[in-house]
Amino acid sequence: MRDLDLPVRGRGLLLAFIVSLGLMARLLCFQAPLLDHHAWRQADTAMIARNFVRAGLHPLAPQTDARGASPSGVVATGLELHAIVTAAAARVTGFSNPLARVVSALTFPFSALFLWSFLRRRDGDLAAFCGVWVYALGLPLVVFAEHAVWNEPFLIMLTFASLWCWQRREGRPVMSALAIVSVAVLAGVKPQWLIVLAPMIALSIEREGWAALRQPSVWLLAVAGAGSAAAWLWHMDAVGRATGLTFGAADKLFNPDDMSMRYAFIVGRRLVRDLLGPIGFAAFAIGLVTAAHQRRRLELAWTAAFLAYLIVVSRGNRVHDYYQLPLAPLAAIVIPAGILRSVAAIRTRVDARAALGVVLWLMLFTTFVRSVSFHSWYEVDARKASFCRALGTAIAADERVTFVAYNSPDVLYCLDRKGWLLVDDFGSMSAVLAAAPGTTVIAMPDTARLADARPAVARVEGWVAVRP
Repeated sequence: MRDLDLPVRGRGLLLAFIVSLGLMARLLCFQAPLLDHHAWRQADTAMIARNFVRAGLHPLAPQTDARGASPSGVVATGLELHAIVTAAAARVTGFSNPLARVVSALTFPFSALFLWSFLRRRDGDLAAFCGVWVYALGLPLVVFAEHAVWNEPFLIMLTFASLWCWQRREGRPVMSALAIVSVAVLAGVKPQWLIVLAPMIALSIEREGWAALRQPSVWLLAVAGAGSAAAWLWHMDAVGRATGLTFGAADKLFNPDDMSMRYAFIVGRRLVRDLLGPIGFAAFAIGLVTAAHQRRRLELAWTAAFLAYLIVVSRGNRVHDYYQLPLAPLAAIVIPAGILRSVAAIRTRVDARAALGVVLWLMLFTTFVRSVSFHSWYEVDARKASFCRALGTAIAADERVTFVAYNSPDVLYCLDRKGWLLVDDFGSMSAVLAAAPGTTVIAMPDTARLADARPAVARVEGWVAVRP
């Protein structure tokens, strides 16, 4: 069951239908404020985009609002590709949260088409359509990630683009060059995603044997990726030393304490519940067994690289679910193989195409259930939104706000003010002013020790702001 009994036009309509559904799923609640799942990460990206619009689009000098009293908020971070694209689009439309979300969602059609074309050439039409369906609607965290405001949608797109170009590079130097550029950009955004080098090199070995390792283009691919990552890390270090502002580069790497069954349980639970879903996880396991049986080096090399990534970046993977997103492109390739293998195994008892339809439809429901369940990723924190509105109308636009006992930039971004984020719960106003000189307003959760020290400038359930 490798091909579909559909004419060319029918296949095009089916592909357009699946991609349209996936795009609509990613545009869900696109006008919502950036106060939902991982609001702190989204606020960082949105702050940089907004400052690109206001201060000029300088990719080497992204600025954050959590800059204290400094007039410059240049922060040490990787290539902020999402912010760059959003700021460029904002020159036409004006900057807004909906624009930033739409930019994320619009990466999906490109990623889907790259995936479909890659799988079609590698495994046939049926696997290609299954892969696009899985990617469009069957991976809960991916659907949310391509709705949120951060770099991950571009990282997924660059991964698929790199594989697509590399697959077509034989006799086409332009394709090799595009693949190399894609990997270099990906490495600048987030070096950890360089695990894509493993399947790309494995794809060359699949086709040409170990002699592929003697090709200059393979070495240029690796050097371009490693060189881009090294250059951005050096730049980040220089910026961090100069400004004292950093989002962190190596603070999420290996921690020996993570090498435990507890860590394996945390990651495994997220893979089953959030990233792949239970059906997708089972199909992924079957697909890997099938790949091993067929000696498909791309899938096996990518899996090994991801396992190594779980060790090298253990701190990040333990704390945050989005650190498992590098598995998503691999899952979109492996899961269809697992589904089709399972359907083929039961074809003597039920209609294979009916079974395939049921499995793919159940994957959609898995995503839906996870998206609307208790503590949904799409749920906006209403108390933070109310506090932002109340405080925003009570203070001037040029006031400096210090957040005490709270280090997320989400409310600071919502306020559209500059200021400080202080982790500690200070015991006195003088201690806060010593840590953040120039503060005009102190905002904090109402459980902080300073919450009742002065008359409130603004107060909502859970939050309070006072003047020092």
